[in-house]
Amino acid sequence: MSMTQSVVYRKLDTNRVGRPHSCDPVGIVQMLADGRSIRSVAEVYGVHSSTVRVAITRLRDLYKIKTTSQLVAHFLRNGWVD
Repeated sequence: MSMTQSVVYRKLDTNRVGRPHSCDPVGIVQMLADGRSIRSVAEVYGVHSSTVRVAITRLRDLYKIKTTSQLVAHFLRNGWVD
């Protein structure tokens, strides 16, 4: 059996947000602002929770913000999320 024959493809769930293995930063922060957990956000995107954590860390580094709750507050104050 060749390597390509053993690959299992997942059907894309049209209820999910974004593309597989791609996390929209604003979408992540919006879901956190809505009270979702990191695990829940990861399930929506179809990625591992560590992928979402890395995306959050990169945003925090970009805006020089220490905590995720401060990041959410920053996005809310600037009107980037509801």
